[in-house]
Amino acid sequence: MSSTSLPPTTIPATSTAACTGTSTGTSTTTTSSTRVASAAKKAKHKGPSQAPGNPFTDPSGKIWPSKSGYKKSLKMDKMRANHADRKQKEKDKKKEARAEYLRSELAKGRDVLKEEEERLANRDMDALKLRAEATLQRRQASADNAFGICIDCSFESQMSTKELSSLSRQIAHAYSFNKRAHEPIHLCVTDLKRDGDCRAVLAKQGGYPDEWKFFAEKALSEGGSVPDFAIDDLVYLTADSPNTIATLDSSKTYVIGGIVDRNRLQKATLHRAAALGIATARLPIGEIMKMQATKVLTVNHVAEILARFKTTNSWETAMVETLPQRKGGELRDGPADDDDEEEEDDDDEALREAPS
Repeated sequence: MSSTSLPPTTIPATSTAACTGTSTGTSTTTTSSTRVASAAKKAKHKGPSQAPGNPFTDPSGKIWPSKSGYKKSLKMDKMRANHADRKQKEKDKKKEARAEYLRSELAKGRDVLKEEEERLANRDMDALKLRAEATLQRRQASADNAFGICIDCSFESQMSTKELSSLSRQIAHAYSFNKRAHEPIHLCVTDLKRDGDCRAVLAKQGGYPDEWKFFAEKALSEGGSVPDFAIDDLVYLTADSPNTIATLDSSKTYVIGGIVDRNRLQKATLHRAAALGIATARLPIGEIMKMQATKVLTVNHVAEILARFKTTNSWETAMVETLPQRKGGELRDGPADDDDEEEEDDDDEALREAPS
């Protein structure tokens, strides 16, 4: 009998699963059911599901980019509220402890509040004193390193009582401006008569002369000499000088003639400077300004121009800021010509008028 070969038999996967006693369909169903139950449990605790990134509307009607962002905001608000509440409780606790301390000390006869107020007042006063001292040192250094201004009052015997009263007011105005200046200058008056009318008016000013800062009384001439100055360090400013001053020298003291009525005492300052051997100069008023009135200025106006030039280094700025409108001055467009020179005003009243 001949034998017949049979082809190899392939067992289906279902048959293999059946033979092993396992069921794939049952396993898949069980896993799906477990996931659904887990999701339902989470949904029960978290509420309705919200897809990430989808807008969310809170109970107040405000729209949030996502529900998670809304929850984070609620959490932060709660944390802030708790922090503020904790801080307030700590503050109240310290306040109550402070009150209890004050009461206990007061019972012992000690006023803590009064002691603290005095300590604060002393501290503030010390700070003010330090600032005042620093400011005074700065201003003193500024004055020490600058030129000086001297008002020559040797013409007192040649002026009337009214003119002397006007001169004393001009000196007071010059001092007041210099006292308020950010960079003051040493200012002095010379040859002032002890019992004269001019000093009598100045003495009515508070603290004159001992309490006037950056101010002194000196002697310009005594027996034909100049006791309080070196001749080479002086420059006498007079409108009659042929020398026009271009700038100011910090090593010099500039002398201003203390005269009110210059029409009656013409060239008196020039002769005074020549008698003492002092160099002369005049301010460049005619070269810079067109004056409708006289180019001769009051004592305080000359002092103010010098002081302003120190800070601005500009004659134009110094003169425009100083000269009163009644002078009718305006800046020249170019160099002054001889034909443009203004004649001095002969009105004595304009010269005698004290600055307001």
